[in-house]
Amino acid sequence: MTTVRPRVVLLGVHRWRRQAVLQYVQQGGFEPLILLYDTEPIPPSFRALRPDQIIRQSLAKPRSAKEIAELLSSCEGEWFVLALDDYVCEFGAELATFSKKPTMRPSAARQTLEKHKLRGMWNALCKTNPALFPVPFRYRKYNDTHFETITQEESDPSFSETAPIIVKPDALDASIGIQRAKSWASADSAIDVIREEVEPLAQAVTSLGIKVVAGITAEHQIPRNTHLHPGAEFSAEFLTAKPSVGSPNGHFLIGITQKYINPNNFVEIAHCFPSETFPRGLIDAVRSATGTLLEELDVRLCISHWEYVVAEDGRLALVEAQLRPGGDRIMNLITEATDRNPYGALLEILGTDIFEPSQFAQKRFAAVFFPVPEREIRGQFSVACQSEAQALRGIGLFIDDELADASKWQPEAQWHSRFVTVISTGADFEECKAKCKHILSKITVICSNNSHNLEEIRLVLAS
Repeated sequence: MTTVRPRVVLLGVHRWRRQAVLQYVQQGGFEPLILLYDTEPIPPSFRALRPDQIIRQSLAKPRSAKEIAELLSSCEGEWFVLALDDYVCEFGAELATFSKKPTMRPSAARQTLEKHKLRGMWNALCKTNPALFPVPFRYRKYNDTHFETITQEESDPSFSETAPIIVKPDALDASIGIQRAKSWASADSAIDVIREEVEPLAQAVTSLGIKVVAGITAEHQIPRNTHLHPGAEFSAEFLTAKPSVGSPNGHFLIGITQKYINPNNFVEIAHCFPSETFPRGLIDAVRSATGTLLEELDVRLCISHWEYVVAEDGRLALVEAQLRPGGDRIMNLITEATDRNPYGALLEILGTDIFEPSQFAQKRFAAVFFPVPEREIRGQFSVACQSEAQALRGIGLFIDDELADASKWQPEAQWHSRFVTVISTGADFEECKAKCKHILSKITVICSNNSHNLEEIRLVLAS
């Protein structure tokens, strides 16, 4: 008798460097299914899938979660859902309500995607925990991403119009459009800059089934601790499995990632797992606060990503959170540092209901870097690797497919042009960094100058 493999519906796996999850699903003994809109081409890494493993969704008239669930249930065998980017988490959660293992309340994904909603939850939690740092905010909803006609406004009682603020799109990730302003009086100028970036982006992503919410959040700037690494920013990676033996409430802290950001535009330039500088005295605060929010959001089964800053006074301040695995290859870092893959752990829970927290014990440090060219590049360019670097392709060196169509690469880190990624391991972050520099010495960017002569440009670590 043939055994029917359980299926995992992957939403968002084809976008933003998450294609490796397909392999993890297959290695775990599951049948992968992917959901694509009819306007999306099949990525090269998925062309080996059978036609019945690809669920097409009409952009003009999309099927409901219930209709897709009925389609899945019409075939023999169990099925589960894994949503992998912010813009599919709500639909994924709704679809999972029809499966054997629901992941979260569908509205929870909306509460974390729209930053002001989670900020309100965080500030309420701060009132009961002195280790937490509240961040006053003001939110505006507009009728479209031209950001002119205001349809709704709400403001935290503690929001000060004279305080320095961060102004950002309310429902975008990847540090897109984030601006600093000296006070609320300068917010309109910041929104003008955001409009120039977000309005064309919102139009471009409609073919991906993404509708950008026309909202702006302004928050007080968090005074960052200067006694830790630059920026004092971290992310906490959690695995929720309820019921679970891993934690009393089912929310298990896998570990804390140390984040390095460009201070001008907040784009991540490197990560280290586990963190070397996160204060031990705040570990319980991370567990308690994040666990409480996950409970309030009714999260039952997922890997989630929580970004924090340690404030100047030593308290913990939430930046934002996503109810999906962290990007920037952070899952790869955890695997390299612990010899345990978070996706593998989640898939085991789907299949066996068993989770062993000790599997994520640290073996070494792992770091990821997003290098940049030493000067601006315009025109056509490509990356040439010496044999030592070439041997690391797909292991510790990743060159984005989008580089082939790029015509510009700036020496300052940008969210849309991190074409090269290097992952290294070592006894500490500095050793990881030294190994990355060695790999970069074996890589050259080849480009044509104005005289149509070929030039070689080095890659360096972003700062």
